[in-house]
Amino acid sequence: MRVIAIAVVSENGVIGDGKDQPFKFGEDWARFKATTMGHPIIVGRHTHEAIGGYLPGRTTIVVSRDPEQIELSDDPDAPSFAVGSVELALELAESLDDVCFVCGGGQVYENAWEYLTELDITQVHETAEGSVHFPEIDPEDWLLLHREPRGQFDFTRLFPITRTERLTLVPVGPDDLDDWARLYSASDLPEVPIERHRVGLEANVEHWLNDGLGYWLAKESLHDRPVGVGGVRRSKENPDGTWSLYYRFEPDSRNQGYAVEIAKAGIAALKVLDPDSELRAVLRPDNAAACAVAEKVGLLPTGETSDERGPLQVWTAVVATL
Repeated sequence: MRVIAIAVVSENGVIGDGKDQPFKFGEDWARFKATTMGHPIIVGRHTHEAIGGYLPGRTTIVVSRDPEQIELSDDPDAPSFAVGSVELALELAESLDDVCFVCGGGQVYENAWEYLTELDITQVHETAEGSVHFPEIDPEDWLLLHREPRGQFDFTRLFPITRTERLTLVPVGPDDLDDWARLYSASDLPEVPIERHRVGLEANVEHWLNDGLGYWLAKESLHDRPVGVGGVRRSKENPDGTWSLYYRFEPDSRNQGYAVEIAKAGIAALKVLDPDSELRAVLRPDNAAACAVAEKVGLLPTGETSDERGPLQVWTAVVATL
């Protein structure tokens, strides 16, 4: 399940005073409504009271030390629950949907932090007075992938940076065009115009924004040097509910086990986001190294297809079984 923290945060990190938030923008509220509509939202008691009621079109899960004291909704369009912990709230949300939003306050964000898969932050260009703060966002752990300036504030989306034994996996973003183009180029293939690479990179950003996961830029952790791209993402060519495994490393970084590391990281991410889905890799039958990677991570050959370059072998598995 995607677990998304959504918040309005001032320059000094303040989100409220324990009773209300310092900034209220009509455009932000409209976006909050559109973004959370149809999904469960998790709120603490004080945040629930500040909202002033249960929001229609969403299931509200109130976290309280004394959940029996929470008066629940009797509106069928605004169902509600009260539970004693964030962990219980997340379990309940997962039984209802594959996306949920954590909406505060400060302690709820703190308790949910280790479970978050992304951040949806309205960054206000002002400081504020207040005792409640949003948790500190460490740039070593989170990448700002998308920013939409709106004048007094920006809508932003951040995604986690993943680390394996030897690699730092960073969601590929707009600033990575040169590395993306270099790693996607090959001496045995026709030269690709830079604009085509730009389109491919922008499409990858959309995968992150729409699906919560896309390809990473893989860096050697020791030297912080980009050596490959890859991971898992949805593919228009695949049946609904399936994800594609892909990776490409520069020639000097091949045959070092990096492909297995990035594949296992992608599988681990999918087990959180979409464990019941199918993962597939489409490989050349004569690519022994790629077939060995697929086998090592638990995929099995399940079919054949082809393209203009020749036959292809399809390897698949249900993510939860890997």
